[in-house]
Amino acid sequence: MKKLLFVCTGNTCRSAMAAAMAAERIREVGLDDRIAVSSAGLHAREGQPASRHAVDVLRERGIDLRGHGSRRLTAELAGDADLAVVMTGGHRDELQMIAPGMESKVILFGELDTDRKDPDIEDPIGGDRSRYERTREELDKLVTKLIDYLVEKYELKENHG
Repeated sequence: MKKLLFVCTGNTCRSAMAAAMAAERIREVGLDDRIAVSSAGLHAREGQPASRHAVDVLRERGIDLRGHGSRRLTAELAGDADLAVVMTGGHRDELQMIAPGMESKVILFGELDTDRKDPDIEDPIGGDRSRYERTREELDKLVTKLIDYLVEKYELKENHG
């Protein structure tokens, strides 16, 4: 089982949303027996719920984020992941300080879309509902690209469909 870890700052918006969306998509394509998904935040306070708008905009897609509890990224958690997906270049740099030697196991989520001008995913925290809707759409597009990346990277083609 490959372990996929989404990482952002507080683990109440971007990484929580991305992990829930990826887990749903992985289940839909029949790879949930091959890929486990989790999330963490570099500066998370343990056990914080997902932001209200994050819960609301994912509920519209049939994804329940109400049970989410944030967790802080540790070197052990990072090291246990087969792939860490970070939201910004700053997250990548900080993760590599926490868990040296992770360079080959970290990707900047936005870099999966070569048409993007800025690979960083903006933090919607403190924004209105429409900001979270834009983040959801941004993450949704990237999750699709991520599934394709994972299928190729880990040679999962026989189950992908």
